Amino acid sequence: MYGVLALKVTYVQAIIGRPASFDWKCLDSNISTGAVLMDEKSLRGWEFHSIGACVEIDREDNTRINREPYTFACAFFRDNENTTIQRHQTRKELERVILISLR
Repeated sequence: MYGVLALKVTYVQAIIGRPASFDWKCLDSNISTGAVLMDEKSLRGWEFHSIGACVEIDREDNTRINREPYTFACAFFRDNENTTIQRHQTRKELERVILISLR
């Protein structure tokens, strides 16, 4: 669930910059098949990358530290026929993709 939402937010921020005003019902993604749809039509030319992490959150009452799961994602428009979704296992893998894309 978090992975799907992270991919959607990343895409919306890339195209309009402000996800709060976006109609989320028109965007659908299936991470296992790599399909991303907008208004039931396949998106073309996008590359999505994500990584999961557990973040330790210190609560205000200082009685406990929670480990909460997060998914971080980024999107690149490649202007080709394919859309891909890649889940990375390490931060280094994701950093390499980002650095190559910024060149």
